[in-house]
Parts: sequence; structure tokens; C-alpha cells
Amino acid sequence: MRGMDMPEASEVRHRTPNARLRLGLPILAALVAAAVFAGCGVEGQELTGSEAASDSTTATTIDPATATVSTDEIASTDPDSPERAVLEWWRALQSRDTDGVTDSYTKKVKDDLPDGFKFSIVSYLAPLASTAAISVDSVETNAKKSSGSSGGDGGGSGDKSSAAEEADKGTLYATIDSTAPRIAGSLALPMEKEDGEWKIADSTFLVALAGQSSSQAAQESTTTESTTTTGG
Repeated sequence: MRGMDMPEASEVRHRTPNARLRLGLPILAALVAAAVFAGCGVEGQELTGSEAASDSTTATTIDPATATVSTDEIASTDPDSPERAVLEWWRALQSRDTDGVTDSYTKKVKDDLPDGFKFSIVSYLAPLASTAAISVDSVETNAKKSSGSSGGDGGGSGDKSSAAEEADKGTLYATIDSTAPRIAGSLALPMEKEDGEWKIADSTFLVALAGQSSSQAAQESTTTESTTTTGG
């Protein structure tokens, strides 16, 4: 869902002419939940108190109308592509479509989502995402990784099954543009094809972001209560 050299045999890069789906950015940012909970942004930048506190105010400086993924943008992508899956996931997040967000994950990831995740989508994640534009930079899949590897005797059914499984995995690289430090930056999403549809195979990004946002909201609530009590 961010002359030309021919791709290596071990990878296939899907590219789209859509303006939002920018190409060629050398981005690789693996997200680690522990790092985000410890107070780091998408790319691992440490958030200061002032930066974290500014999220609720600075995010509104981006026009939601230009940040929201449009149906036209989605329609411009290949229906059977990781790009479309990720753009639909982000649009669902921006519109508080909790089922749309959770259904974008593989069954295993969806089953492992924490309790209260849908509440976090509505309360914390959607407000951040509504003013955050996502751009798909590039996609790498293993579609040709097993090409020609079946062996001289044609290989067995087990080899073919393994090749098909490898062909249904990949990584999508994207950039999130937002003035809110906690959500802005580079993103690498593992993708898998499940029941004929591309799904996101890791929920670390949103789960960690939800935890960080929830903790900050609790701190702000405690601070407000303390100030009110002192003032009274």
C-alpha cells in the first residue's frame, strides 16, 4: 500500500503511478514495541515531554481532507496487492472503522490483539491518524524466490507447497506524514496472503502506539485532577 533496474530473482517490487504512492525512498524502519513504550517515535526518536504534549495541538495543523486516504486512491491500486490492503487499513483507522482495522490483520495477529484495542482505535489512534497521511514507498515480495528451485526431477508436492507459502509473504515500506511526533516517520509492515487476500502480519505499530497514547492520557488526567485539587 513508499531507466528502471530489473529486480533481483529473489524479489519483486510492485510500483504504482499514484501520486500518494511515492517510490524510491531507501526506508527500512523495523518497529519494536518495547522501544515505543519506552517513549520513542516510529523511527525510534526519543520523545521529550514537550513533544509528546504537543501532539494534541500540532496534529490539527494538517488538513484532514488532504491526509485522508480517498476511495480514488484505493481504486487506483491493484485489487490484489499489499498496497491496497494497507491503504484500506489506514482509511479504516482514520474513519474509526474498528472492524476494518482488525480485519486488515492476519487471523493469528487479530486473535492476539489486546483487550480494549478497538476502544483505543476510537479514543486514541483514529484522532492521530485522521491528520496523518500515509505514502507507500515500495513493496517487496518473495513471488519469484522459489523460481527454478524444484530440482531436476520436478520436485515433490511438499516443495511446491513451500514455494507457494514463500510467494505469499513480503514487506511493505511506507512513510507517515504528520506533525505529531509519535506517529510520524517510516514504517515497515510484514505482509502475508491469507485466503487469497493480502493481510498485515504484525500489529506492533498500532498496539504500541495505543499503549503509549493511553499512558499519556492517564498522566494528563492525573495532572489535571491534581491541579484542580490544588487550585480548589
